[in-house]
This record gives sequence, structure tokens and C-alpha cells, in this order.
Amino acid sequence: MSDKSSLSGAARVLVVSEDDKVLRLAEAELCDRFSVFTANEVAGALRLLEEEGPFAAVLTDQASRATTIDGILPELVGRHPGTALMLLDATSTRAPHGVTVH
Repeated sequence: MSDKSSLSGAARVLVVSEDDKVLRLAEAELCDRFSVFTANEVAGALRLLEEEGPFAAVLTDQASRATTIDGILPELVGRHPGTALMLLDATSTRAPHGVTVH
């Protein structure tokens, strides 16, 4: 997990994925507009939420959807309800049960 970009005053985004390629790509695409934090596991993401939160948005892929939803969503709702959670999925057009798409 890391904070590889630190734009002063920029909105902060947390990207969570078990795939290092996804983390690198997301950071490369976002780092010029946002301060990007990354975590390659739910436990690391929860630590960042506790230590560095709140974030404007949390982006995560759905490769490990169950642990992401079960592990991160309750924390966001409980501690940082204004944080947007964005689920990235290349194969599905349906949101997981209990998640509302806006």
C-alpha cells in the first residue's frame, strides 16, 4: 500500500486491488488530478481508511468482490458515509446485492 502521489490540496482517492497492474494503471491515470493511495488487500485498505481517511472516493475491482464489499463497505458507511465507493468490473453490468448504482 502506498501514497505515490501527493498533490497539495487535491482530492484523495484510495484504489484497492489484488492486481498490481490495476493499481499501477489506476495511479497512472489519476495521479495528475488526485492524490492517489493504493492497497493490494482489504486489511491494508482499512488501515489507510483509519489512518489517512476520509477519501473522496474508494475504487476497487470486483475480483475479490465478497471481501471488498464485506470488508470495506461497512467501514465507509460507518465512519466515512460521504465517501463514494466505485466498483470496477470488466465482465459484469450488474451491481452486487445491496449496492445501489448512481
